[in-house]
Amino acid sequence: MKNAFKMFGIIAIAALIGFWSVSCGDDNDSGGGNAISGNTITSGAEVVYDSYIEDVAEAKKVTDFGFRGYWDENNDTEEYKPLSYFFDGSSSVKISNGKVTINLGTPKSAYLQTINGMFKEGVTVNPINAKICQIYGFTSFDGKYDLYCPIDYNKQVEVQVILVYADRNVTVKGSSTYSDKEDEQHTDINNVSLKKGWNYLISSYNETTKTCTYTSSTTLPSGPKWTVYENNYYY
Repeated sequence: MKNAFKMFGIIAIAALIGFWSVSCGDDNDSGGGNAISGNTITSGAEVVYDSYIEDVAEAKKVTDFGFRGYWDENNDTEEYKPLSYFFDGSSSVKISNGKVTINLGTPKSAYLQTINGMFKEGVTVNPINAKICQIYGFTSFDGKYDLYCPIDYNKQVEVQVILVYADRNVTVKGSSTYSDKEDEQHTDINNVSLKKGWNYLISSYNETTKTCTYTSSTTLPSGPKWTVYENNYYY
């Protein structure tokens, strides 16, 4: 991936810090239970299995997901953590009969981050003291399979979606231009309006123009689907 999802650069929950890219986000509901309602992120949405999984039958037996990649500083180890470690209330990510249902409670205060100061000149965050929690995906208890928020490719445009919780309504507007390590110039365009609660954050990277556009919605854009991958395939 060309883009590292620079907009929300600090990951509050170190779960599946993955690839990040995108296509023009829109507010079209892709159907299949992908609209956010309260703490239910998605209900009965279709799940697909990556073609590189060695044993798809085994992967389909995995029904519950939590988080991998939580670093325990006290023990200096990477650990699996259940969803209840990070969220208040009843939280679950379950696959049943090829459909996924995701329910996430409110993130505990320790896993909320203030987004003020994360952006380059030209970007306005309102209110500046808003706090967020962002999630790239989930993992099975044995750490063997990952369930990623959707990603889609369309010619020169890459699209990825992550989940973001906001503790209040917040907007991120404006653009910034920067150079990467190869001294190649890129532009980020932010047109994000997060509602209090859970949101889909959509990143669209155009390889031709080197432009990344960030938008948000409470419905999943058409195209991307929730996908199960063999762990570490993209690392």
